[in-house]
Formats: sequence, C-alpha cells, structure tokens
Amino acid sequence: MHILCEKQEDDRQGFIQLLKVSVMCGFQEVSKLKVEDCGSYATCDDCLASRDPFCGWCSLENKCSRKSRCSDADGSGRWLPFDNGQCTKINSISPSNTPLARPTQVNLSVSLLPPGQTYKCVFDTTAVSATVTGGNMVTCDTPTSFPSIPTRDGKEDSH
Repeated sequence: MHILCEKQEDDRQGFIQLLKVSVMCGFQEVSKLKVEDCGSYATCDDCLASRDPFCGWCSLENKCSRKSRCSDADGSGRWLPFDNGQCTKINSISPSNTPLARPTQVNLSVSLLPPGQTYKCVFDTTAVSATVTGGNMVTCDTPTSFPSIPTRDGKEDSH
C-alpha cells in the first residue's frame, strides 16, 4: 500500500511554494517525485497549452520554467503564467540591420501585444521608451551610444 503525501517547501522569498515535490510514502521506502516538467516544453505555445499550473513562459530567457527559475520574473511580461493564454510574438523587424554609428528608428510588428501597457526596447543594457501604434506596431529609436565591443585581442573598440 502506498500513500501519496504532499509536501510544501519554502522558496526563500517568504512564500510557500505549493507542492514542488510529491513524496510517495510506503511501508519500506519514501520516493520523491517532481510534479512538473516545464523544461520539456520548447515553445511558448506548448508551455501554455500544457495547462501545467507550475509552468509559465520566461520570455527573456525563451524557456518554459517555474516562476522561481525565471530571472526578474516579476518584471512586466517577463514570466507568462500557464493561464495567460497568449504568447506575444515579434512578426517582423524593420530595418533588419543598421549601422551602429547612426541613430535609427526600429519598427516591430508584434502579434498579441497586451494593450494598455508601457513598453521599452532594450538594446544590451540600454532601455528606450517605445511607441505603440495600431495595437501591434512598436517603434523605438536606437540609443545614441552603444557599449564597447571587445576585439579579438581582448581590447575594446569603442563606437
């Protein structure tokens, strides 16, 4: 006879994570089982379609994970829970490339962009405000300066 015991573990932020593991308790053994397998979903659509309450899409890391395993998960749109029901997708970027030395306006066509939000474009570590038009067109100006790029000999080449 086996009894399924539920265990709760503290996740260092002071919150109780519900059921990170299940523990199978038998007369002669105890087995620890994972209750989720977020890593088995390769796309946002697959992750959210799984309806696994422990999994969500970590947008900046492009992976399905527990919220606690997604960097800056509390940032807006960084971690989409399973019940969000929609994956935001960039359909096109124009221009596809641009010289670093010249500030340029970048246009992104985005499907399922949540309305009523404030958006930013992030270029490496520089965030610039974005303008949304027509509900799905995001426009940003590239930064006026970029970080130095290391050369093959390890020295930095500044632009």
